[in-house]
Amino acid sequence: MRDYLFRGFGNNNEKKWRYGDLRIYKENKASIWENDTGNPVDPKTVGQFTGLHDKNGVKIFEGDIIKAHYANCQKCDHIESIVFFEGKFMAENHFSKTGTSWSPLPSSTRIIEPWWDKTKPVYMESCEVIGNIHDNPELLEAE
Repeated sequence: MRDYLFRGFGNNNEKKWRYGDLRIYKENKASIWENDTGNPVDPKTVGQFTGLHDKNGVKIFEGDIIKAHYANCQKCDHIESIVFFEGKFMAENHFSKTGTSWSPLPSSTRIIEPWWDKTKPVYMESCEVIGNIHDNPELLEAE
């Protein structure tokens, strides 16, 4: 059984993340319904729960930024954002680390691929949510 859960950032005076059912209205308006109460949210911040958790048990949502370790490379880590692409949740690789140095990947060479498939070299036990694209966009910017 899969949980269908959404989150969105409130666009009224109460600026906080809301979690619940999503309702989309005319004129690009959305609300998240929690406990039978609808709360308006900014539609640009809405993301769906992937159904997966990171190594710390944190729910992973579309728009989250994760640090992932690739099992086929002892010294390789990646900073990736979770996107919904071609009908599936995918990871877009923004930075790679080999040894002790991080390198940004140019947008033309970024990799978007499934990241929870056990046949791939990334495993959920090695992923950690470190932020999201709305609260922490600086995590995806090159220094």
